Amino acid sequence: MQLVRVASSQKVEELKMRMQEQAYLGWLIYLLQPIAIREHRMTFQEWLRGLGLAEGEAKAEDLESMKKKALQIAERIVEMDKKH
Repeated sequence: MQLVRVASSQKVEELKMRMQEQAYLGWLIYLLQPIAIREHRMTFQEWLRGLGLAEGEAKAEDLESMKKKALQIAERIVEMDKKH
């Protein structure tokens, strides 16, 4: 079981790294676009946060939003069960 956990954890990290590399390419393309209206261009960290790929504080926010969504789903299930 431990071997499976380690392998799956590494697979997740590799996938995240590839997604961040692709996000970097997208960010470079974004920087090349003429943006006359905007004064502020996003930093790479802002870009990653927008895509949900940032390290650190985004994980805590994601955890909280997942908790809220799970509670909402549970409440809907209870309501559906009460109807039957």
